[in-house]
Amino acid sequence: MRNYLFLSLIFSLLFTVSLSAQSNCLTGPAAKNRKHLKSSSTTSTIVVKQHRPHTGPQAKNRKLWKDSCTVEAVALQGRKQLKGPKAKNALHRRKMVEAVVKN
Repeated sequence: MRNYLFLSLIFSLLFTVSLSAQSNCLTGPAAKNRKHLKSSSTTSTIVVKQHRPHTGPQAKNRKLWKDSCTVEAVALQGRKQLKGPKAKNALHRRKMVEAVVKN
């Protein structure tokens, strides 16, 4: 019994060491100088299903394994954040529009 406990402890230790050796975490100067906006992707994919409701005899007699919905994949893209003078002007314009809307 003692041997099984010892072997399981060794295997669990080897497993955790092998997993930690495979991590791709950036450290040091590479992590400090990384550009977050350039490395992350801003596109997301959303799957949209459009069902047509059945009424009357169609609802009663429809086959469940025959799905009559259409599936569309939509790719969303995030806006790039403005930097520099363009960001300053955009913020100024936004404040002006908010002031006009309030009045």
